[in-house]
Amino acid sequence: MKMNMILAALLLAAAPCRAWGWHSHHSGKISHEPVVIAQGQTAHGDITTDKSVQVDGVLDGDCAALGGPVTVSPSGRITGDLVSMGGPVSVSGTVDGDITAFGAPVELSGSAGGDISSLGGGVTMLSSATVSGDVSALGGRVEKSGGVRLKGDIDQADLKLLRRLLPHMARLRGMEGNPLGKIALLGAFGMGLVVFIAAASAMLLLMLIAPVFFPKNVEAASQALRADFWKASGAGLLIVLAVFPCLLGLLVSILGIPLIPLALLVLVAAKILGAAAFMDVLSRRFFDGIGRPVPGRLAARVAAGYSLIVAAMLLGHIIPVMGWLLTLPALFVVAFGVMSGLGSVWLTRFGTRRCPPPQAAAPDVPPAAPPASVV
Repeated sequence: MKMNMILAALLLAAAPCRAWGWHSHHSGKISHEPVVIAQGQTAHGDITTDKSVQVDGVLDGDCAALGGPVTVSPSGRITGDLVSMGGPVSVSGTVDGDITAFGAPVELSGSAGGDISSLGGGVTMLSSATVSGDVSALGGRVEKSGGVRLKGDIDQADLKLLRRLLPHMARLRGMEGNPLGKIALLGAFGMGLVVFIAAASAMLLLMLIAPVFFPKNVEAASQALRADFWKASGAGLLIVLAVFPCLLGLLVSILGIPLIPLALLVLVAAKILGAAAFMDVLSRRFFDGIGRPVPGRLAARVAAGYSLIVAAMLLGHIIPVMGWLLTLPALFVVAFGVMSGLGSVWLTRFGTRRCPPPQAAAPDVPPAAPPASVV
């Protein structure tokens, strides 16, 4: 099961790269020589190399480097994006696009017109640096000196960083014919897989908080769902519809403003408890449907239900063309399930009140025959 999940996640990470593609202006071959653009010189087209890159003039295109350092001097400029795999990046000139590094540090004392993203390395911005986009680092630190002009945000542990990195991973597609290119692609996909597994594991740990520390409350909410699912769903829908007006009412009242953080905290706790209860019900229905024994431990049932949802979404992304037939129902099940779980939490007062257990349908009993008459 674990190997299947890892393989599916790897395919999921690779699929967007092939969907985006990279229509380069060159043949896709890697240069095995250092690239030097002298001051006053302008080079047109994209550059891909496994050696060092020194830009003192103007590169009118994108730059992708495998392993070698990339240096943009104060007089240098790259009009496109800069992608580095394993080689340090130093920019004291100008990069009009994004700067992306995989397993390498980025040092900026010049100007970046897009985002700066580093996976497995840090980002250092010196006092003369100017960044028009966001700065993100996963697995490294972001250091910002005084005087840096940053228009975007800084995030050192942004799981959405993968969304910005995948298009730049696709730039490495032009290296597929080279063994180093294949290694680079595998490394990029592997790092993407690490991010995906980290996100999925974090969500699973969050989901398991309720059954581990509050098992009786989850059991009560799960029982309420199984006893009257539609009643719990209706209560959850009313809560969802009432959340915004209630928060707005607290916001416009002076005394209610301090209660907003507490209200949001209660809502998040209720959603986690309700989601755990729904995952318990989902796993029970699944194991009953396939004729297998239901896991005895509550945490195992919640984890199994969560795994079913994740597996459906993964398969939906992997299957071409018709994959949305799995993804959309899975998203609908999650949204509807969390809403129903929220209603069951309300009906059971956060799992402190148990509802009557679901009644099994009584078997049909034929009417008794009238007693025989005695002559």
